[in-house]
Amino acid sequence: MLARELDARKQQILWAVIREYVARAEPVASEALCQRYGLGVSAATIRNGMHALTEMGYLCQPHTSAGRVPTDRAYRLYVDWLMAGHPSAGVEQRLSAAERERIRRRMQSKDHPEDALAEAVQTLASLTDYPSVASTPGGPRRLQHLHLVPLSDQRALLVVVAEGAVDQRVVRLQRPATEDELRQVSQLLTRALAGLPVSDITDGVAERIAAALPDQRELVTAVVAQLRRYGGLRTGVRFFVEGVSNILKQPEFQDVRRAHPVLAALDREEVLRDVLLPAPPDVHVRIGRENPVDEMRSCSVVAAAYRVRGRTVGVVGVVGPTRMPYARTIALVRYLAQALSQTLSYGV
Repeated sequence: MLARELDARKQQILWAVIREYVARAEPVASEALCQRYGLGVSAATIRNGMHALTEMGYLCQPHTSAGRVPTDRAYRLYVDWLMAGHPSAGVEQRLSAAERERIRRRMQSKDHPEDALAEAVQTLASLTDYPSVASTPGGPRRLQHLHLVPLSDQRALLVVVAEGAVDQRVVRLQRPATEDELRQVSQLLTRALAGLPVSDITDGVAERIAAALPDQRELVTAVVAQLRRYGGLRTGVRFFVEGVSNILKQPEFQDVRRAHPVLAALDREEVLRDVLLPAPPDVHVRIGRENPVDEMRSCSVVAAAYRVRGRTVGVVGVVGPTRMPYARTIALVRYLAQALSQTLSYGV
């Protein structure tokens, strides 16, 4: 979307409000723009422009006596202009040569794909001060072994070993089960499912397994249902996450009550999958309410695909407040995805 409804002055004021709010995390007053941004007009003219931008939905006023804050709509317009390369957005997107060299060296030091992904999220988290995430290449994983461990009368821990992955999930028990009963169910499920991709576990397969042990039908059904819900085993996609606590450094999330939904969401693979996937063709930015998960609608996600020999295999990106320095964040994510692509392509 281009700012066809905004004249040059309103664009200039809006970009200045965004830059000021990103820098200071405080509602922006017209006097501050007049003093700091050299817009060439009076504070009264800036104030009138900010009022018009508020009426158009680009700014909001948290309190009657407060300055203005950019809305998701304003950030979307700003990002669209950045991505289109418009110089009027007023921010240089290039990384310094030293930053590029630092990223390149850190990525080239890793030979194993998982080490490279871990290094990628660590690098992004340290450079942006935001939580960083990377997805592994996909592909259905075949089950190798399942084991149930008693936790209490109502719960058991399900340990699943698949190709290159180990997962643990809690299964709720309809009735108490002894350790011997859990072992018996574990052995039955391992014999029935070993070597089978999770995507091939159909209702018919579940019914046949449950029929072989009718006294434990409820438990078998619960375990199979848990396996079928676990997308990471179905698709083979897993996630590396680094710097989750960075979200608490942001002024918007220093209230733990506001931060908690985001922290909890970053701990759930199904949320990361919904927010990051499918892989974007280039850098993709989801702002606030554009995110499909309610807990993430106070955040923006900047993600880019990485490739192995030209084929898209995963995504790397960051999660931060909507008040984000988009130009720099986009440049960092884009370059790191390129460096990761080179590392993995040379290593396979």
